[in-house]
Amino acid sequence: MKRKRIGIVHPRMTGFGGSELRPCWIAESLKKDFNITFITMGDVDLDKLNAYSGSEISREQVDILSIPIPAVFKNRFDALRAYQLSRLCRKIAGQFDVMISTYNLMDFGRRGIQFIADLSFNDNVRRELDSSDHGLRKWFYRSSALRRMYLGLGRRMNGGNPDAWKMNVTIANSVWTQKVFHERYHIKSQVIYPPVPGKFPEVDWKRREDGFVYIGRISPEKRIEELVHILDRVRNKGMNIHFHIYGKLGNNYYARKIQQLCEKKRDWIFLEGVVMGDQKIRALSQHKYGISGRRAEPFGISVAEMIKAGCITWVPDAGGQVEIVNTTELTYNDVEEAVHKIELILGSSALQLKLRKHLIIQSKRFSVEKFMQEVYALVRKFFRATS
Repeated sequence: MKRKRIGIVHPRMTGFGGSELRPCWIAESLKKDFNITFITMGDVDLDKLNAYSGSEISREQVDILSIPIPAVFKNRFDALRAYQLSRLCRKIAGQFDVMISTYNLMDFGRRGIQFIADLSFNDNVRRELDSSDHGLRKWFYRSSALRRMYLGLGRRMNGGNPDAWKMNVTIANSVWTQKVFHERYHIKSQVIYPPVPGKFPEVDWKRREDGFVYIGRISPEKRIEELVHILDRVRNKGMNIHFHIYGKLGNNYYARKIQQLCEKKRDWIFLEGVVMGDQKIRALSQHKYGISGRRAEPFGISVAEMIKAGCITWVPDAGGQVEIVNTTELTYNDVEEAVHKIELILGSSALQLKLRKHLIIQSKRFSVEKFMQEVYALVRKFFRATS
């Protein structure tokens, strides 16, 4: 039988963040039985993507259709940059048996599959759920006539039918995202948790450092200054802990603010930069604790990585990351509650043992194997429904 053709659409595959994991592992799950094409903007380095994601995709197994990014849109104006990709997808959709958007809503001009990665496609929802912008970013993203004109221009450049995405099969990355999406659009979706790669070694608890780790973007919505404040309060209660921050430090207002804050506390806070692969595995596995600060996080790949590494990890009490830890002992609403819960657990070896056992069970929900099985079943079901 002729192999069906699948187009996997992702805006850019150069960032090496949580969103790039999804197209890599979708391709990995489908490459044996289908002809796969990555459709994207900018360069695609499969070797780097494989090294980052743990996938094993070769040029013999996938085709790549990439269009250049105009220099003016290279690192800004996301709402305008996407129009070329949107128009291309509608133009070539008929060449594929199904198109899969791995980053949010898309109009293919026909029924396809779309994975919701976050809620940034709705400016009002994004602002309502997370108002953590600082500096020029806060000015740019605020509700204003200029902002509405900018987004309206992006929609006009994209063309197509603004409601056509509603015919797609929609996949949410958490029950929380599914709920918010349904409340706003009254459209049902299926939950498939993102793939979380990495095989972490079992490191004896006594051999781990009494330290916390954070891994992810150094950006305002991650509230890293709040994490520093929480752990500073814990130290003031007599807990001899330290804090490693893993993430790319950009040359922007927020990054400079965090750098200055950490410099004042350099005896116990360490800005480590980006870690990947084996270096990341070692960094997480040698510490006892993890922490995250973003509220309304749709899922939280880094949170899942920390619990897979064996870290007892605290998260804010809203968003998809609550489903990852799945216990109120590890969620907090404010600084005061976070300090109280951390102090309680750091002071009890019995509570630590209980939570470690709980998180081992939780971590098994977020394997790449489970993601691949669910994606394969999703695509097969889609073809049965459209045949």
